Formats: sequence, C-alpha cells, structure tokens
Amino acid sequence: MKKPSLTQRSGKPALGTKQWLVIGVGNMDRGDDGAGLVVARRMMRLSNNRHLVVESSGDAGDLIEMWKKEKRVILVDAMSSGSPPGSVRRFDLLHEVLPHSMLRSGSTHDFGIAHAIELSRALGKLPKQLILFGIEGECFDLGAGICQAVEGAVQKTITLIRTEIFESNSRKTSG
Repeated sequence: MKKPSLTQRSGKPALGTKQWLVIGVGNMDRGDDGAGLVVARRMMRLSNNRHLVVESSGDAGDLIEMWKKEKRVILVDAMSSGSPPGSVRRFDLLHEVLPHSMLRSGSTHDFGIAHAIELSRALGKLPKQLILFGIEGECFDLGAGICQAVEGAVQKTITLIRTEIFESNSRKTSG
C-alpha cells in the first residue's frame, strides 16, 4: 500500500499520538468538493497541538492507513444529497451506514470513503469513534471556486467539530 498523502504542520507528532485525528477530504480543483480541505486548513491554524489535522484526496487505502491506529477520527467532506447548499450533516459511522445517496457521482473519492468505512467495519478495524461531517455542495465543476453557502458552512463545521471534541473529552473525564 502506498504511503498516505498528508498535509500537516511541520513539527507535529505522527499519527496515533494525538487525541483526535481530523481528516479533511476533497479536491480544491472541483469547486465545493474542496470544502473538507478548507475546514482542515483552517483547523490546522487553530490547532492547539493536541489533535492532528490532515488533508486527504479520499483514497480508500490512504484513509484506512491513516485511521488504523487511531481511536477517534472525524472526517469532513462535501456531499450532494439534494439538501440546500451549505447544509451540514453529522453521521456517526459506528452506528449508521453512510447513505450512498449522499455521495456525489463523478467525484474522485465517491467510493473511497464509503469503501474505506465498510471495509474497516467488515475487518473490525474502525476507530472507536468515527464521525463524518458532510457539507452540502452546490457546484463541483472543474476550476470552480467554493460557493458562498459552502464558505459559510465551513465555519459552522469547524464549530461543530470543536464542540464534538469538547463534549467527547468532557464525557471521557466525567465518566
């Protein structure tokens, strides 16, 4: 298996040593498909170095390799489900299957995420927590930029991720 394609701040410890792994998935050359990457890039700037934030193209093998030693993982990706652009949905992937209707046909990683999740599930190799935040896109055309509604959803998603991490850590310390 090839080495995962990651972008991370220099000086950060390797995978497996942080409280959370946050993976932004997408392609910046395909309009709103870059939403997950924008979330990851902004979270890298906000990171307090307790969590590892990386970018991925969404290749199934790369995703499995990234999370195979992780306990808690958050994925962020664009989706196309027919909801209004900029809508954000949360999926607890340990307790629900990612609906194929959420996946964009024609995306370079449509089957990558779904296959990575289901293969990991079948092998009993899912992280103890695996959450996906899907941001509804509007335009996925080659060379397009991120639309205004998705840009607004990026900050909302960052807030949701930070809340998810805080609440999970609070449950862990109080339980």
